[in-house]
Amino acid sequence: MDKYGPPPPGSASSNMEKYEVKEQVGKGSFGSAFLVIHKETKQRYVVKKVRLARQTENQRKASHREMELVQALSHPYIVECHDAWVERGHTICVVYGYCEAGDLSTYLQRKHKNKQLLSEAQVQKWYAQLLLGIEYLHSRNILHRDLKSSNVFLTSSGDVRIGDFGLAKVLGEGDLARSMVGTPNYMCPELLSEKPYGLKSDIWALGCILYEMTALRPAFTAFNMQGLVQKIKKVQISPLPSGYSKEWNETIKALLRRLPEERPSAQELTEARFLQKALRENREHAKVLLGELSPPDPPEPLDPESFSPPAQLPRKSLDEGKAGAKQKKAAPKPGDKSHPLAQQLYSSPRKPDAARSSAASSSKPRASTQRGAKSAHESEMEGTTAVDQAEDDMEFEEFAACGDRKSEGLSEAMHVDVDMRVDADGGRHVALGRVDVTLRVDANGSRQATPEYVDVDKHVDADWVMLR
Repeated sequence: MDKYGPPPPGSASSNMEKYEVKEQVGKGSFGSAFLVIHKETKQRYVVKKVRLARQTENQRKASHREMELVQALSHPYIVECHDAWVERGHTICVVYGYCEAGDLSTYLQRKHKNKQLLSEAQVQKWYAQLLLGIEYLHSRNILHRDLKSSNVFLTSSGDVRIGDFGLAKVLGEGDLARSMVGTPNYMCPELLSEKPYGLKSDIWALGCILYEMTALRPAFTAFNMQGLVQKIKKVQISPLPSGYSKEWNETIKALLRRLPEERPSAQELTEARFLQKALRENREHAKVLLGELSPPDPPEPLDPESFSPPAQLPRKSLDEGKAGAKQKKAAPKPGDKSHPLAQQLYSSPRKPDAARSSAASSSKPRASTQRGAKSAHESEMEGTTAVDQAEDDMEFEEFAACGDRKSEGLSEAMHVDVDMRVDADGGRHVALGRVDVTLRVDANGSRQATPEYVDVDKHVDADWVMLR
């Protein structure tokens, strides 16, 4: 036995010879991470090396605990450990699966820069995967203690993995943690109040991640630590962008409740009705990743020889088309929900892309505010097909975007929630998310609001918007 503890059974100090080091991908206070390729299998991995010589006795114990813990974990939404050993008695080496798409924090920063919000289907998918991983940890009384977007990693197939268990702790029955460790922006109020904390601190951190995925910015930021602590203790967060469902907003609020006993557990969160579809799909996907199920077969290609479309549309469809054309001539007045088109918009799912494209090709629409209109994103989610969902999963589809804009010579910049009503297209109502507005003060001292950036549905071309 060396002075830093024994290596895991079956390991040897020469294990590093199995890998070819390609490049360094990370560096910390006590170690580094390297992208490597296994010389025989040609698989890519990340080797995390932790130097024990510069660590205190407690830090060495924590490093050994991490090595032992990650080897015991096996879950498709947690970064897998392929090998671990102590090299030359002074360096812990842990071989992790390589997540090709980087970390979630970098991905969200890029989306913020490009002003691209994520679709609710996308955030629900990642939330379901994170929740299943956290439920797995908590069922084994494992407290991660450092959940944050930079410790969530993305695969090339668009899945998430929870990583970095350097601060993880296995709790005894009814036990609580007391050490003030973690990343300040993701720390829960009870930890910052120097009170004992448990599994619900991970739930708080999950809420911070969900907020960040939705708003493309951290839930809590401040110019100094004192200001950050006060914001977290009072749960002072900015409103989320519009366009997301009521259930999604309520979920984030529930996870960010100040008192830990008022936050739901991971098990309780899996019972949410609105999340059942995403959970079911990602549980099945997890079985595929584990090899318990075969991936679904791709659909059979259509045989052009066996497909013969009708020579003309049925008479009923032609009649319906004429009736629809007559209805379009009579556009409803603003706010008139009694008109047939308005009733159809408020009560039925959004039309398919083909129908929307034909509507968008008509004369240029004009826009004004309309309170109570169903958002374009909600309608789109209701009309989503299986093909749309598959494309969203594969291509990371996003919808409307917004973000902070800075322009030289402006008096002030702000975000304003707006709605839009399309008059020229038969009175269809579409809701916008957010608009960047610049405020200027004219010679008479009046404040003038000018829209700087408006992103509407791609099938709608708006002339103007009136701020409410």
